[in-house]
Amino acid sequence: MLLALGLVVYNTAANRWAPFRGWAYVPLNLGATAVVVWIGAGPLGLDAASMGFGAGWGTDALIGIGIGAVLAVSVFVAALVPRTRRFVADERVRGLSGWGLAYRMLVRVPVGTALLEETAFRGVLYGALLPHGMTAAALGSAIPFGLWHVSPTLNLVEENRPGAAARATAAAVIGAILMTTLVGIGFAAMRDATSTLGVPLGLHAALNSLATLAAALAVRRTTRDGQFH
Repeated sequence: MLLALGLVVYNTAANRWAPFRGWAYVPLNLGATAVVVWIGAGPLGLDAASMGFGAGWGTDALIGIGIGAVLAVSVFVAALVPRTRRFVADERVRGLSGWGLAYRMLVRVPVGTALLEETAFRGVLYGALLPHGMTAAALGSAIPFGLWHVSPTLNLVEENRPGAAARATAAAVIGAILMTTLVGIGFAAMRDATSTLGVPLGLHAALNSLATLAAALAVRRTTRDGQFH
């Protein structure tokens, strides 16, 4: 539980630090990943398999990438349809193209986001709680995963809806917590079904990376149509 609390505090504080939204994101999160693995292997006494990196996790990750690519189709459809485009568009990717967009899709998201989150929540936390039962492991990893998204959601609202009312911001944060907690439970079920974190890791990385591309497409379309500023 101390690890879960530490993860939530880390992400809450880091996301409110301006450099973390830029150059510091990947190196800090890689460092955090290393610390989480050290805690898992050291104080918590987990081996690689218990942390989700057992035999076959690489193959499972490829399966997850395939699932993520299929799920991303609906995001691209939403980005192309004028009525739903604004729900996909994200000001944080405005102006990204070429190497900048490639870096975000191939490094920042899979290495800086998915690797840390899956190693921490579906890897070490889940593995540490599993002796208490699958339900405890699923909820004990999913609830802090939901709380992990408080600061990122605040950043999202500030960038895309500056000046939003406090009630609207609170609704966005609560909605994000509930949604990501449910996602965390689903990812935990995948971890349980395969005994590795490969599927949730691959799915997470692929879906978020492709959603970034869809967001960039939506921003360009809405800007062209004069619908989004």
